[in-house]
Amino acid sequence: MKDNQNANAALALLEEPTTSELEGEVGELMGERKTRPAPVIRGTWSPAALTSFVTAVNRAAALFAVEPVVLPDTAISELPSDIANIVGLIASAINDAVADDVLPAELAFSPESLTSDAALTAVAGKIGKAISTQGFRRWLKEKPEPAPESEDEAINVDVDLSVDGEEEENEDELFASRM
Repeated sequence: MKDNQNANAALALLEEPTTSELEGEVGELMGERKTRPAPVIRGTWSPAALTSFVTAVNRAAALFAVEPVVLPDTAISELPSDIANIVGLIASAINDAVADDVLPAELAFSPESLTSDAALTAVAGKIGKAISTQGFRRWLKEKPEPAPESEDEAINVDVDLSVDGEEEENEDELFASRM
């Protein structure tokens, strides 16, 4: 009976997950992503500078499999959270690539520095240069995801607690009684 339960459990592990299970897992991951606070990016920008900046962000967003963003039709003094999230993602990737010597240091930037038209234009150029670099594209594809640290990881230690062959005698008796 126990062997049958173990076999059923093993088969359950080998079965393909259902679509609803996969959608649930993706939903959980997206929920985690949305709970991270977006960087607050405030400034005074002209519509032309914002348009060219968002164009560069959308070109980079394609490398991260993120949906393109759209600027609001009204004048803004703070970037919407969806744009700020993508800018934070791009900045993080570029800064990590700079730290890994994949990109030159002058391409690093902080989202909080985007306070003027000149800053938007400069960062749009940095993003454009980074995404056009083959080394950066390759680095994005090959960069391993960090393993999540788990408190549930157990340390397996084999300890012999038998007392002078006592365990061997018990095993022999057990096997003999089952024959």
